[in-house]
Amino acid sequence: MPQSQSPSVPGGEQDLREAAALGSLNPEFLARILAVPIGHCEGRLVFAMAEPGNRDAIAALRFATGRDIVPAAMDAVEIRKLLAEPGSRAAGKDGRAGKANSSSAPSIRIEHSGCTLLRADGSEVRFTSDDDRQAWRLLTPELKAQGSIEVIVPDWASMQIGLPNFPQNARLLREQITCLAPVVVSDLAWAQPQMGEGGKAAVSVVRRAWLDERLGAIERASGLTLRAITADSLQPLLYASPRRRHRSRAVAGVVTAVLVAALVASWSMGRPGTVMAQRSAVTSQRGAEKASPPIAVPPNPGTVPDPPAIVGIVGRLPDGAEVLVRTAPGQTSSVRIGESVQGWKLAGVGADRAVFEMGALRREVVLKPVQ
Repeated sequence: MPQSQSPSVPGGEQDLREAAALGSLNPEFLARILAVPIGHCEGRLVFAMAEPGNRDAIAALRFATGRDIVPAAMDAVEIRKLLAEPGSRAAGKDGRAGKANSSSAPSIRIEHSGCTLLRADGSEVRFTSDDDRQAWRLLTPELKAQGSIEVIVPDWASMQIGLPNFPQNARLLREQITCLAPVVVSDLAWAQPQMGEGGKAAVSVVRRAWLDERLGAIERASGLTLRAITADSLQPLLYASPRRRHRSRAVAGVVTAVLVAALVASWSMGRPGTVMAQRSAVTSQRGAEKASPPIAVPPNPGTVPDPPAIVGIVGRLPDGAEVLVRTAPGQTSSVRIGESVQGWKLAGVGADRAVFEMGALRREVVLKPVQ
């Protein structure tokens, strides 16, 4: 295959990559079709290709870059060397397939220039510009009652990617798109895969930047919330419009503000200054108690009942012993050291006696021998 030299372009390859945003190209796709950008000429991008006559590859590159493509022949080995150079690859991010859902509500069809509103009664309203605020203002009240409005993405703005097999879940679909799409996954929105002719699966993908530009202009002019669907199958795309994303961020901001306010309120109730003040007050109170211990006022001996009579002492002396006391005629109770009965606290136990205390009073009760 004949080789051709890279065209001389002003600004160099790095300037080309920045101007054309080629860093979003899927490196796996470029390696599969053996193509690499080498320059630009009169607004068109020049790609070195091992097969410059591959129309499908050229169409995919045109979709990925949004620019016309000029193919130039180059040896496959040289292309692989260029692709292997540092900085020539891009990384993709995860994506998930959306759930199919369509409705018969009024919809908007994107045109090359402007858009067309398809009303519920079958009539059409043509807008020469997406951001014609004056025209949208007349129809917005009618459309806002419908909730979110579907926007039909035309076939010329999307790309059909044939799949080797029908993916059974979102993860498998993402993996196949990652390998086959000319753009990294983070730059794409796609719908549910469909079975095409010959029983082969295919999925429609659209560049997110294009969706943001076209749907964002309509949303700003009309105040509507839009939802993108494909023109071929009317399936919703895995994509949130700029207005929907702004609304989600606003809700998240309100929730965050409420949580922060709650945290600040709970923190202020137990903030360090308050805690330190409370600790200081407790410490001062304890110090005062130690400095001036409470004065024990002895009870009036004439009003203090006698300690209970003991009828037995059981257990191991001194800590494990229990004293059996008579609480009423024919009734007994057991107490240990530190426990109280009839207002008297057991303070000590001997072999045949027990010591009870009540305030400042201290009485010793002797176990009477059995007659």
